[in-house]
Amino acid sequence: YCTDHEETETLPRFIKKGVKYSDFKLAFSPEVVALLKTLNELGLMSQKPINVKGVKVAPLDVFISLIPTPVEIGGKVKGYACILADVRGEKGNEKINYIVYTYMSHSDAYKKLGVTATAYLTGIPAAVGAEMLADGGIKRRGVFPPEVLEPEPFLARIRQRDIPVYEKVTVEKRLF
Repeated sequence: YCTDHEETETLPRFIKKGVKYSDFKLAFSPEVVALLKTLNELGLMSQKPINVKGVKVAPLDVFISLIPTPVEIGGKVKGYACILADVRGEKGNEKINYIVYTYMSHSDAYKKLGVTATAYLTGIPAAVGAEMLADGGIKRRGVFPPEVLEPEPFLARIRQRDIPVYEKVTVEKRLF
């Protein structure tokens, strides 16, 4: 499912290679999709306040206050988290498709750090970025997104933190 995320804005702005299309997608199991549709149909995702015994309250606020926190569900989440970038472009007479990704099971992440794989795969890179700022591994000053970093030193540090990074490159050559 396409969703709003900052990368769709920052990638075209900071990678000066003529990005023509950028999106961000999340994958959900059919059960989660059915649950979200039901919650929405019941009105529990509405931010419009309703009157409950003389008190104005948004149904979404009630719902959010009832669901468990990420800490409370730690160790109970099943399955995997995956982060993938799929880049397609042309260079000379070749069409190139470059895919870089990582994945981790929620149970492995919980054993390592007591968090979900989603938290592990997003938190560790942020910590690595902070570490690189502190130790001089990043020389750039000011506010900037992670895609402006030199990828190899950053990815090397990510790999040192038990996050494997996989790459797949497909090249099609035009014969005429």
